Amino acid sequence: MLLDPEDPGTDPHLLIALAAEVVDGTGTTVGRRFEYVRVSADGVVEDAGPGPFNDLVPLPDGARDVAAGVLAQSWLAEGADRRAAAWVSGSAVAEHAAEVRARIEPEVAKTRELVRVRLTEQINFLYRTAADLRDTPDRRRRTSPEALEAQAAELERRLEARMRLLDARGRLAAKPPVLSGAAVVIPAGLVGGEVARYASDTAATERRAVDAVLAAERALGRSPEEMPHNNKGYDVRSTAPDGSTVYIEVKGRVLGADTFEVTFSEVMLGKNMGRAHRLALVSVHPDGAPHDELRYLTDHFRTIDVGAVATTRIQLDWRRTWSAGTPPQ
Repeated sequence: MLLDPEDPGTDPHLLIALAAEVVDGTGTTVGRRFEYVRVSADGVVEDAGPGPFNDLVPLPDGARDVAAGVLAQSWLAEGADRRAAAWVSGSAVAEHAAEVRARIEPEVAKTRELVRVRLTEQINFLYRTAADLRDTPDRRRRTSPEALEAQAAELERRLEARMRLLDARGRLAAKPPVLSGAAVVIPAGLVGGEVARYASDTAATERRAVDAVLAAERALGRSPEEMPHNNKGYDVRSTAPDGSTVYIEVKGRVLGADTFEVTFSEVMLGKNMGRAHRLALVSVHPDGAPHDELRYLTDHFRTIDVGAVATTRIQLDWRRTWSAGTPPQ
């Protein structure tokens, strides 16, 4: 069991990791990825986003009684894992198979053509040379037409075998997803006490911050869309009139804060998006939203090395990061 320290809600859920594989006709795995699925107590199944386990922490000692109560709930024994596997077997598996097919099929087609051209040229050369030797007998020759024709026939068999192998490599199939891991996730709001107050305060501050970013994006002429709470990696997706898109991770802190945290998932997704990613810092003023201030940083996570960091969260200096930002752009 794990704790979501930033969820002020009171509804636990089951987080399931399923391994999805695509194999070719030889049985070789040519594509593999993990699908993360969230199953709620009322049976709703939804995508949990990339690497949601990275943002969870161990349960505090004071949450053991709460955890025991959740484990006793009947919905956990009512096939939640099967519902998750069925959900992944639908659109998620088809999407994965299509991505692998788009990568593998051109590679196989290119290899087929290269092999066909190379071996066919060699076969034709050997048959032509054998014919020429028959037309111009020479006792001093080092090989016979029959030997050359035997070599050509061997290459023909090799060509047929290579084509069969490449045909098999081009036959792709998605295997049923396999359960890889699962955890019951307890929201901070269900634990109560200081844990719940932290999550609640964080949620209220970040609500103000997201609202500020949405307003700023509209002022820039873009069309922002707020992402659901479980969308790990960014909070707002905003599209410009020319079709270009920016992905914005929002961090709100009460005026005077010294630090803020980013999760492993947020950093990795920001690195992958490059200059399409924005880190938005919102200084939430105690006198109300009209006094809030906002700064953007483009591709800010590119210099952060998380490879050797044995933690799910990274603490950054608020003032230094704020000073590196610019007005929204």
